[in-house]
Amino acid sequence: MSKRVENIMVIPIPKIKKPIKASDYRPINVLPVYEKVLELVVKERLEKYLEENEVLTEHQSGFRKSYSCETAIQGTIDEWKVEIAGRKMVGVIFMDLKRAFETVDRKRLLGKLYQIGIRGKMLDWLRSYLHNRTQKVRFYNLYSKLMAINHGVPQGSVLGPLLFILYINDIIEVCPKGSNVKLFADDTMIYVSGESSEELNKKLNESGAIERK
Repeated sequence: MSKRVENIMVIPIPKIKKPIKASDYRPINVLPVYEKVLELVVKERLEKYLEENEVLTEHQSGFRKSYSCETAIQGTIDEWKVEIAGRKMVGVIFMDLKRAFETVDRKRLLGKLYQIGIRGKMLDWLRSYLHNRTQKVRFYNLYSKLMAINHGVPQGSVLGPLLFILYINDIIEVCPKGSNVKLFADDTMIYVSGESSEELNKKLNESGAIERK
């Protein structure tokens, strides 16, 4: 497989209307066309493998073909209505992973890729894709120095979103029994039901503990 470009230009895109601090911006990689085409080829092969082997959890609705976050939310609301109609209480925890793409541990990600059966040239290419990346930031007419990036998956890339949902794919395994989980890319929603407020609070506390795992 062809090699990808190693030196990337990054442009900060405002997350809010009037950004003040660095965290108010989202760093987006500006990729040349040939890099995007190459990533698209790899992404399609990887998606085919994941689909054929049913790797991705059914609880994930973000960044996936034939999956809709809107449909998942509506289905969840319908489930809540059933619980409430049965005179149960429903509690919900919403979690938003800060700097989700930037904090991915690449070594751990490659280990997870190996565990699901990604081997040989594909794994070698993905290792090359993730490692030895350098970037400089352009902010209006100002440029930063070239710097090495040793963690995360690139935002604004074709492959980044798929690699990210693969990285968090096993989050379901650390969720307590009896909890219901919905994943919308880097947003996680956990909901539980109970006969009383005491039971509900106990389940919510157990479910909230996964944020520390």
